[in-house]
Amino acid sequence: MIKIMQDLEYIFNPRSIAVVGASRNPEKQGYRYVEILREFGFEGKIYPVNPKASEILGLKSYPKIGDIAGSVDYVISTIPASGLPKLIEECSTKRVKAIQLYTGRLAETGEEESIRLEEEIAHAAQKNKIRLIGPNCMGIYHPKEGISFSANFPKEGGFVAFLSQSAGHTFEVVYRGGVRGLRFSKVISYGNASDLNEVDFIRYLAHDPETKIISVYIEGVRDTKHFPHVLQEAARMKPTVILKGGRTDAGSRAVSSHTASLAGSRAIWDALCRQAGVIQADTVEEMVDILVTLSFLSPLKGRRVGVAGAGGGGSVAMADECENNGLTVPPLPSDIVAELKRLFPHEGNLIKNPIDLSVTAEGAGIMLEALLYAMELIAKHPEFDLLICDTAVERVLESIEWQGMFQGIVAMFIQIGKESKKPMAVVMRSADSPEEWRWKSIVTEQERCIQAGFPIYPTIARAAKAISEVVKYNLSNATRQ
Repeated sequence: MIKIMQDLEYIFNPRSIAVVGASRNPEKQGYRYVEILREFGFEGKIYPVNPKASEILGLKSYPKIGDIAGSVDYVISTIPASGLPKLIEECSTKRVKAIQLYTGRLAETGEEESIRLEEEIAHAAQKNKIRLIGPNCMGIYHPKEGISFSANFPKEGGFVAFLSQSAGHTFEVVYRGGVRGLRFSKVISYGNASDLNEVDFIRYLAHDPETKIISVYIEGVRDTKHFPHVLQEAARMKPTVILKGGRTDAGSRAVSSHTASLAGSRAIWDALCRQAGVIQADTVEEMVDILVTLSFLSPLKGRRVGVAGAGGGGSVAMADECENNGLTVPPLPSDIVAELKRLFPHEGNLIKNPIDLSVTAEGAGIMLEALLYAMELIAKHPEFDLLICDTAVERVLESIEWQGMFQGIVAMFIQIGKESKKPMAVVMRSADSPEEWRWKSIVTEQERCIQAGFPIYPTIARAAKAISEVVKYNLSNATRQ
């Protein structure tokens, strides 16, 4: 294990990076890799390599790797696959430690010639003691070191790691998670895994001090011998979330043409994950929801939820969605009911669970006062394990009235969350808001909630499903230890 940790240190913390296939064309990936390294503030040496250019983005460009005067730890290659065997020989002479191969159209095509070429590339790297990421991948995002493959990724680092065979899912998880407050320690797009594979990266992340949560999108296992043990070891050390691609027949067929992997049996996979103690996600959206839950909610120990949200049919739907997704919505305890009836005898709809947020502008002040007190009682009561607050406000209200009410509800939730030790989740719907003023207000208030440390979900059903999965994991993990 010590060797793989040392090998990957040159990838995640290189002192110098050469971009082979660097370009002066802003539309080429070879240009973007150089540009992003500079934008993200990579402090090591950056060496563009292109025999047709003397300078790229203000940096001296070199005809080939061997012409670079300084040492090179890590190479990012965007050149055609046919040139890779020669590049590996040149990198060996330069004592390069690792190469990321952006290049695709190899074994994933299923063509014999391409499969043989990928095998030749892997053999050449092994012979010369050079580690490979890919081919057919985007590479590494390590914000703490200023390494990225997208200019739009957050520059701040965090403690969530994501390992993905799919480049598309890599972008999706970082983008979707980023707007909901997730920040990442290390993200790896590893493609066909002709050398470094899921076992190597999971083992590294399990022992990585920057990483507290591990998440993985995997289509097929390369190292079937060591994978079960390494996965179990990682899950024992840190919460580990896995999304498996190719679980259906159609998905399995698609996997082989995407990353040249064998998908394997769903039943065997499910049994493996149960035994290892990992959390399984069914979709990218659910994976992000689970990561948000693990990152923002204090340890959840039960499923009993107090809910505040839309009135009438909305309250019914919220209760159904919570219980359909594994949570329980118990009635308000008699002592809370008695206290609320004493103080607010005319607020009949309020005195139940879910608590009714359906109000008119005229009654907003009194209602918010009653709601705040009701939520405070629930937050202190031992009969509830957590709170879910749905910020939906009646659409019949005009712009100024709606925004005032919405901001008041969010401020109230934040106040309750600061004063209570009970976990609290917030639901904010933005995608179904066609009015610009409305979704801008939602984005602003969402950021307030994130800054206050609350997890944000787009629907009550997704909140309930993710929270339920994490509760199940916590309870199972407690019995396992």
